[in-house]
Amino acid sequence: MGFSQGGSLALQIVALQQLRLSTEEGDAPRLRFLWIQSSRLPRDPSCKGLFDAPIELPCFVNHAEDDTAVRPEETRALIARLQAPTVSCLPGGGHSLMSISHNPEAGEKLRFFLQAQQ
Repeated sequence: MGFSQGGSLALQIVALQQLRLSTEEGDAPRLRFLWIQSSRLPRDPSCKGLFDAPIELPCFVNHAEDDTAVRPEETRALIARLQAPTVSCLPGGGHSLMSISHNPEAGEKLRFFLQAQQ
């Protein structure tokens, strides 16, 4: 799970693992899913090639339409690089962690996503 820059880092780790495991055996166990909130693709130009192929790992993505730190179009660009994400886009909430108590529908989406990963 990663939030903001942590989400970008988590996505980068998953992309590196996906590339490495497709070409050689890795020492670390393969991650089973990814949960990212209010994030974008890594902006470092050296990471660009990591996202040529879609990320195959199941992903839950949460973001808010009023986020000014990570603009919604940046998160949508990230979502476009995921094979079949579960997305929760909230009208408000800004650049913050998802509050399940304030967003029961988003909480239900997350619950179903996590249950499917068990």
